[in-house]
Amino acid sequence: MTEKPDIIQVAQALNCLPEKKSGNRYQGGSCPAGHESKHGRCWTVYEDTQSCYCYDCHIGGDVFELIKAALKCDFKDTLHWAEENGLLSGNGYNEAHYQELRKVHQILTDTAIFFHSNLKDSSHLKQHYGLSEETIQQYLIGFAPLDKHALKKHLEDKGHDIADIRKTGLLGKYDDSFFQGQYILPYWHNGLVKYFIGRQTPETPDWKHSKYDKLPVYDIVNNDVFYGEDSIRGKDVVYVTEGVTDCLAALQHSLPSISPVTTQFRKADHPKLLSLVKGKSVFLIPDNEENEAGMKGAQETLAFLKNNGVEVCIITLPRPAGQEKIDFNEYVRDQGIKAFHRLVEQQTPPGIADLICDVSQFISIEFPEKQNIIHPWLSESSIDMVYGPRGVGKTMFIFGVLCAATTGEPFGAWQVNTPVPSLYLDGEMAPQDTQNRLNRFPSLKKPGRQPLIIYCDAQMNQHGLPRANLLDDEWRKRMKQILLANDIKLWVADNIASLAPGTDENSKQEWDPVNQWFLELRFAGITTIFLHHANKDGGQRGTSGREDNIDISILLDKPKTYVPEDGARFVVKFQKARIEQKYLSLITDTEFSLETDEKDNYLWTYGMVKKQHKTQVLTMLDEGMKARDVAMELGINESRVSQIKSEAIKDGLITEKGKITPSGLHYVQKTKVRAKVGAKI
Repeated sequence: MTEKPDIIQVAQALNCLPEKKSGNRYQGGSCPAGHESKHGRCWTVYEDTQSCYCYDCHIGGDVFELIKAALKCDFKDTLHWAEENGLLSGNGYNEAHYQELRKVHQILTDTAIFFHSNLKDSSHLKQHYGLSEETIQQYLIGFAPLDKHALKKHLEDKGHDIADIRKTGLLGKYDDSFFQGQYILPYWHNGLVKYFIGRQTPETPDWKHSKYDKLPVYDIVNNDVFYGEDSIRGKDVVYVTEGVTDCLAALQHSLPSISPVTTQFRKADHPKLLSLVKGKSVFLIPDNEENEAGMKGAQETLAFLKNNGVEVCIITLPRPAGQEKIDFNEYVRDQGIKAFHRLVEQQTPPGIADLICDVSQFISIEFPEKQNIIHPWLSESSIDMVYGPRGVGKTMFIFGVLCAATTGEPFGAWQVNTPVPSLYLDGEMAPQDTQNRLNRFPSLKKPGRQPLIIYCDAQMNQHGLPRANLLDDEWRKRMKQILLANDIKLWVADNIASLAPGTDENSKQEWDPVNQWFLELRFAGITTIFLHHANKDGGQRGTSGREDNIDISILLDKPKTYVPEDGARFVVKFQKARIEQKYLSLITDTEFSLETDEKDNYLWTYGMVKKQHKTQVLTMLDEGMKARDVAMELGINESRVSQIKSEAIKDGLITEKGKITPSGLHYVQKTKVRAKVGAKI
């Protein structure tokens, strides 16, 4: 299972969504459990945290807990109901593992409810942090009682098994509570609690010296969730605070916010952070303190995000004279949220002078490793060109690439390292033709693949939308938004002639805006493949400037023995390849042929051209042909034929007179078997 159903949608379907909405919460409804409560206004559903809670009977949790309460069923029936109503997406799940996770996360959620019920005095939270009663209730901020066995007793009374409770890290060696006499801040994610930190209070036992206590990390419970993660889902702007209480204050004022578990993001968290904020505007709000610890951490985060194409800047909170430190919740508590919004408006993004650095610092910056999509030639953040004569099969070749890139299945001898969400832009075909072609690739119908989004220009135009146009700046901006919004890592533009109408193909100046946009996509982590036509001499048509910034240039060339009846049959020739030298043997000339199986589905076969030449030379020599005639037939040099013959005699494949030996016959029969895509020959 890859995605939970939306809790608002489910609550509406089950008639248990309260009518009154305030901010991100629907409140004042009757609990679906059906009990009597004062005024029938105990039920609240939270859109931002995808959670629910009854302030009378204290049931709550994620969307599945809502379904269980409304239908009065167990978890298995809950899943069945969600599936039957089309509310689950994905291709299955490991039920045993998922059940174990849910047990642990439900224990953590019940613990949050218990700690919240023990918060008898919230005045310090309100006065010191500026938190409202609504915020304290929504996020179930609590207090861990000093009775070290109270939590264990409560959870066992709720029906939780002691073995499952111990998996959470909530209990110490002697089953005493890990948290005692502390404010408790639960980390919510998708409607359940995944983690806790405790904040020291005057009642905290002396042996607990730390200002903050973090729940111990185990196999199931870990601290890989950022505080406030759910609040930034679908938002264009993200605020990053230094601490959890700052994040709570930001969430209280409807600012989509996250906070790291520690005072700054660990390097190990950088890839996750990048995936969450890619395509968004990010404002970092560090504490302003004399030792500048918070600012230094923010600058590291800024450099990482900026170097990965994220729009990001630091908001510096004004620190009053004589005050050692000010953080976000103090600033907003004393100055008000409007003052903070004015700071944001006045903030100037960092310039070149802020980001350039000495080589020693630059080489220590932790950039995320570039991922190979199809090894070894198609990588993340690359710009690639596929060209060839008209009718050679460029579109069919790219469909093969996209099938591999989204399903993880090999394409020819090339293995897929990282399947990625992809998009195909068809600039010339009728939608019926594109649909018919795609429908004959069976791997695209298998569950579990990454998305392959189809942008059919003809279909869009039939609906009155303007044509796709690489030369149009407004279209490029909209297209980039589409790519980022759908988390596309690979997209294909098919083809330049259709998508750049009216341009002088020989003009580098006219191509340059498109080239700069491709670079912009590269910096955003998106790989571009564009299809183009070959000229009469076999090179790509038009300006050579089109090749200046590309990583891979592939020519699809017709074999010497090609006849029109062969259809999509071509040799893949890498004309330019920015790959490591040790992998060059993997991109030697390879012949591909598109065939059909018994169900009329497409099936690729392939073979290395050098191996095919050797087989053909041996067969022709055995038939009595002269070396000169063999060379002319195959379109290779006569010296190459002589070389193959000499090596074959040495290896015992043919005799001095050119007759195939039994060993040679075995070699020919083996290599004549043209492999299906994905098999090795």
